[in-house]
Amino acid sequence: MGLVRLYTEEELDYLWLAIEDKESNYEDVAALLGRTVCGVKGKVWKLTKGTNKGGLVRRLWTPDEIEKLRQLYPILPIETVCERLKRTKSAIKTQVVRLGIRKHEMIYRDENEIRLLAEQGLSYREIAERTGGTVKNLRNYAYEHGIKVRPEKRSENHPWRMDAEKMFAKKERWRKEHLEETDE
Repeated sequence: MGLVRLYTEEELDYLWLAIEDKESNYEDVAALLGRTVCGVKGKVWKLTKGTNKGGLVRRLWTPDEIEKLRQLYPILPIETVCERLKRTKSAIKTQVVRLGIRKHEMIYRDENEIRLLAEQGLSYREIAERTGGTVKNLRNYAYEHGIKVRPEKRSENHPWRMDAEKMFAKKERWRKEHLEETDE
């Protein structure tokens, strides 16, 4: 077994700063401290054990990934963005907060495309499926731009509708019974 070099106070302070800044990665910290990546990972794990702090960034974001995130995050569900960028949900959320990207700033590719689909009589759900957005964001977008979209057809088998029909039937029976009693 080789000689073990203990961490100095300055190295530990630097390590804590690296943990808290959420941008440092293991390779850079290890190179700066003159230690192995494995050694830095072990020390970070020991330091953060029992705290709610995470570790260092495992894989840095490339400029290409950041650009794709800026394009995809506002218009796609987060699960789809995770699949396309091959990143975890928490990594996406952390980067989105860091970059200041907001979900509700929905920008559709082509307003004319949405108007055309709405004129064809498609519902919000059908248009959202074709354009790759969410129904909620499409509703807001259509409202803000004055696009009239056909509402979703209501189901005849919906429990509330069936309950309402039963209630109306009871009301009619009650009226007939009571009106017949008052006529006599």
